[in-house]
Amino acid sequence: MKRFIVLILAGLSALFLLSSCSFNIADRLDRFVTKVEKESASYTQEDWENANGKFEALCETYQKEKGSLTMDQVKQARSAIARYVSLVIRSGVDSAAASIEQIGEQVPGLIQEVGEAVPGLLESIGNALRDLGQSLSAPPQDKPAE
Repeated sequence: MKRFIVLILAGLSALFLLSSCSFNIADRLDRFVTKVEKESASYTQEDWENANGKFEALCETYQKEKGSLTMDQVKQARSAIARYVSLVIRSGVDSAAASIEQIGEQVPGLIQEVGEAVPGLLESIGNALRDLGQSLSAPPQDKPAE
């Protein structure tokens, strides 16, 4: 009887340990992208559509959980996202533009986060574009006669 109880307790302990070792979203994104990198050479259009669907779901989860991640985990997740987008572009998928657009919709804060990481960059770009637009829309000035 003692042996039976010890086996049950050992089994429950193992189950508890396995359930507490779940991967965070940064790890899941990284593992998914690594898998796609290894297998993408043989992907069909359908495979890419399935991969994009899984990737979008992971990105949605990342958006929900990123507040509870460490900075290293956030960097790991961002790196995985960038690797995936790069992989989609390099793969020559006919719908690369549509895939990137869908990914962009799923990760709306990524560009803003990058902008916050580089203070003033987006403001500088905006000012430069505004100045360029104003100079192009200004009426031409008459040149003095020579």
